[in-house]
Amino acid sequence: MPKRTAAASGSQDQMVDVISVKPLGGYALQVAFSDGSMGVHDFSSTTARTGEMVRPLKDPEFFARVFVELGALTWPNGFDLDSIALHDRMSEAGELGHEAVVKKIKRARKPQFPPDFGDYNIFIPQLIHTVGEDDFYNKVTPLRTGLGFDKPEDTWWRGSVRCVVTWANQAIGRRSMAKLSKMTFRESLEEQGHKESMIRSYIGDCQLLVPLLIHALGEERILEQLNPYLSEMGLRPEDPNWREAMHRIVTWATEAIDDYRRRKLDG
Repeated sequence: MPKRTAAASGSQDQMVDVISVKPLGGYALQVAFSDGSMGVHDFSSTTARTGEMVRPLKDPEFFARVFVELGALTWPNGFDLDSIALHDRMSEAGELGHEAVVKKIKRARKPQFPPDFGDYNIFIPQLIHTVGEDDFYNKVTPLRTGLGFDKPEDTWWRGSVRCVVTWANQAIGRRSMAKLSKMTFRESLEEQGHKESMIRSYIGDCQLLVPLLIHALGEERILEQLNPYLSEMGLRPEDPNWREAMHRIVTWATEAIDDYRRRKLDG
């Protein structure tokens, strides 16, 4: 591990160590320093670098395994970041503050719903349609613990899954409904005959269920599920863009679940 010096980073007056770190989903980390400052920083520019040591960090799950060693952010493969240089960068970006400020920043980082992946939005209904109701329910149910759905059997939860699958089946036949959004999901629920009070609840559940399914399957399994349908979606298997789009969708799902869990914990 490189030795950290104030002179090397431009901070002449004090040494600053990282004392704690908390992953917030994607490439965002909440970092606390020994001078009492704390902030949230997006490390996307770090993970975008080339090199053998950086490559594992491109995987959000590996990135989230960050820990503090000798006052620096460190990952299991030995990659680390200079704490003083990081502190300077976050300070210059206006990302450091007291706890109340950090909580405000965290709330502002809520992942977008629906995600906008352009032509690749058809991936989501096609995936749900392919998985089907029973498999969908079985895959997401074990993941709901700690998210406010802790009963072993929950008929409402099952009903929410059924509503999402029904929307996906309708979306496959209607390009106008193919994009996952509150509007298209509401349209489907209205066609299913649900009352307004139930529609609002089902829309809320959809915002958790869809990310849970994507997260449960993982990128490689999703690629296997969708591969036979690429031509129907107007895509070519050799096109690298659809793989990149799927990576973005899986990353979004992880961020959405983390955000939902944080909001539950914050009450």
